[in-house]
Amino acid sequence: MQFRKISPPSSNKNRTGLIVGLVVGVGVVSFLAVFIVFYIVRRRKPPTNDDEELLGIDAKTFTFSYAELKTATEDFNPDNKLGEGGFGPVYKGTLNDGRVIAVKQLSYLENKSLDQALFGKRTLNLDWSTRFDICLGVARGLAYLHEESRLRIAHRDVKASNILLDFDLIPKISDFGLAKLYDDKKTHISTRVAGTIGYLAPEYAMRGHLTEKADVFAFGVVALELVSGRPNSDSSLEEEKIYLLEWAWQLHENNREVDLVDSKLS
Repeated sequence: MQFRKISPPSSNKNRTGLIVGLVVGVGVVSFLAVFIVFYIVRRRKPPTNDDEELLGIDAKTFTFSYAELKTATEDFNPDNKLGEGGFGPVYKGTLNDGRVIAVKQLSYLENKSLDQALFGKRTLNLDWSTRFDICLGVARGLAYLHEESRLRIAHRDVKASNILLDFDLIPKISDFGLAKLYDDKKTHISTRVAGTIGYLAPEYAMRGHLTEKADVFAFGVVALELVSGRPNSDSSLEEEKIYLLEWAWQLHENNREVDLVDSKLS
């Protein structure tokens, strides 16, 4: 007579639970592995929309001393010259850490900057027609940055000293060291306040809310400087005239706007 060992019911049940547990565990681990691989591949995948990628980049600039740039370009060696731009020649350079850079050697334009033309020795004849054309040229430049450029740009430092004048007194907006890219779908960008006192829009100066309107406000100050022939602040003047914006507002409230006009204009 043969005897067969019969496993208790609980043993079979435990074995079934163990198998189910192993299968589920392996499945979960496999799913997580696939998910992680998919995520990594997706992260490494090149962006399909250049605008969206670039809008996430802060337009920061690296600052180098003149000596560093002179060394990198081998004293602006003609052999390293890459080409000639609208504002001067461009040279290839190599930094100490091996990074290859392009260096533009700026030619200051023939008639320097607007602040020197307005507030300096006044060797230029800036009649009303010329000032109007300068104002219009700056407005066109800002319109391009804000509306026509593929990437929207807020300059953040529009002022008379950053507007250069060529031989024909055509204005060029310069110095984009503080510029930021922004998405016009957003109401504003919250950022650290940067710029020049006297040209800062109130909402930007107080809350750091940046839009293209900050440049428009600064442009308005430049327009007032063009009309009045004086800087936005001048401590040598009478107390009520020290700050151009305050003085302009007082004149407006008293219907005396014409008093703001530069006495050198007919």
